[in-house]
Amino acid sequence: MKQFKEEISVADFSIPALRIAGISKSFHAGKNQKKALSDVSFSIEQGDFFGLLGPNGAGKSTLISVLAKTVTPDSGDVSVLGFDIRRDWQQFKMAIGIVPQEITFDPFLSVWETLRLQSGYFGLRHNDKWLNELLEVLDLADKKKESVMRLSGGMKRRVLIAQALVHKPPLIVLDEPTAGVDINLRHSLWTFMEELNRKGHTIILTTHYLEEAERLCRNVAMLNHGRIAALENTRDLLKEYSKDRVVFTLSRPLPEDFPIQVEKLQDGFYCLNYDNPEALRTLLDELHKRGLEPEGLEIQLRRSLHENYIKMNFKIKPQPYRPGASFLTLLEKEILRFKKIALQTIFAPVLMGLLYLLVFGQVLAGKMPTFDGVNYLHFLVPGLVMMTMLQNAFGNSSSSMLSSKIMGSLIFIQLPPFAGWELSLAMIGASIVRALIVGAGVLLASFLWSPPPMDHLLWILVFGFMGAALMGSLGLICGLWADKFDQVGAFQSFVILPLTFLSGVFYSINQLPPIFQTLSRFNPFFYIIDGFRYGFFSQSDFNPWISLSVVTISGVAAVAFATYLLQVGYKIRR
Repeated sequence: MKQFKEEISVADFSIPALRIAGISKSFHAGKNQKKALSDVSFSIEQGDFFGLLGPNGAGKSTLISVLAKTVTPDSGDVSVLGFDIRRDWQQFKMAIGIVPQEITFDPFLSVWETLRLQSGYFGLRHNDKWLNELLEVLDLADKKKESVMRLSGGMKRRVLIAQALVHKPPLIVLDEPTAGVDINLRHSLWTFMEELNRKGHTIILTTHYLEEAERLCRNVAMLNHGRIAALENTRDLLKEYSKDRVVFTLSRPLPEDFPIQVEKLQDGFYCLNYDNPEALRTLLDELHKRGLEPEGLEIQLRRSLHENYIKMNFKIKPQPYRPGASFLTLLEKEILRFKKIALQTIFAPVLMGLLYLLVFGQVLAGKMPTFDGVNYLHFLVPGLVMMTMLQNAFGNSSSSMLSSKIMGSLIFIQLPPFAGWELSLAMIGASIVRALIVGAGVLLASFLWSPPPMDHLLWILVFGFMGAALMGSLGLICGLWADKFDQVGAFQSFVILPLTFLSGVFYSINQLPPIFQTLSRFNPFFYIIDGFRYGFFSQSDFNPWISLSVVTISGVAAVAFATYLLQVGYKIRR
């Protein structure tokens, strides 16, 4: 891998790179409670290469999730370079870059689009020079235009690292960065991480590979059962673990009076650290005496501890936080998402609207009473246009949010300093754009017969915008609430679709019996479609100003509620 240049400044080491004080976290599953972290406290100096070690279930991932703000601790404080995770959360996020363990990406983006958008999420919309340098350093330059999903596992790991570095964070957290990669790539990534540390980045590394901790880390913390079991210099801590050791499995538990002290790893799995081969032979003899023959036996030989201390006299400065700068990038990304699959998201709904128009316009023409002087085909057009807009606005935000949750790519908009209103307005805004495009397509398709009158263009635009905003908000709320696509589909089938069809799309509600006319007044979709239709013919079933008031109040309430859910992290933060 190539080296890169970064702007550095003389360091003031009086402020720790990371300070964790009294962090505790419990998870509830029904009546059961699991203590994931218990009063975890430690500090990391600027310029350190720090290892976070521990077995599976020790609490490492939970602690990193706290740093990523995807998990809210029950108690305790966290700060990065003096920025408090609660009070200064935007600056906190600008100062930290996290490489998640899971390999997840938006499937429709190229490598370059992925990095450019991630940079924009941090408010850096004109960062091409640095992004190109990252691509060169990580040997990704020739993969720039390729889809991320087509890359090998190792290449995807490199893209994850590049994403964490787009905003030049002083503190980098690497969660199992070499898991599942081949030995050559592993050593290549080691070299890259060492170079980052020499440039002044403070690095936190979680790993299952003792060899990594030995080579890279100067200080380590050992987590066990949610507590800090040890916190000291790497050489001192790993001295015990540098012994030869044997891991063995038994079909039944060791007796309490077993004379040799061994460590129980989990049910059926045991470990013995030993200094000489005689200790191993003694262990096997004692097991044989008790009729305990190991079902599996793995001998792990000791490795030397590498000296890896480099004195630092410089640090990386965090990028300044720019309020609201991330909004435009996320809006761009959400629009890009449905543009990439326009055949499904744009042309298919327009074709469906055209078929509705063709069938209903021909079958019911002359049989359905409408407004005075308005033929049925013209009457039908506004209803179908708005119906298509409402369905697509809802579908855009709901599918975007839910697919991000299921695929795990939501993490990439959780790590940047997005405010709740930025997330909400960007996703709803994209829904509005898609709804307007699809609605315009259906309207233009109606010109194949005869263009309908459009008496009040402003009314058409206002109701179109507000209707799409309302449904985009409901889609976002539904996407946050749902855990699977079946739930979104059920909501569309049993709520959205009936309300749409019973809102006067194909008929005037004045044709209904009085009781159903009254019930229609409680259907918010009726006011959207009736007001929208007023813009075409200057006629409506209800006072358009009242309709506008109902739609506006409903839309503002839905946007506010969606924003609140995102702000508190409903179902996206634990």
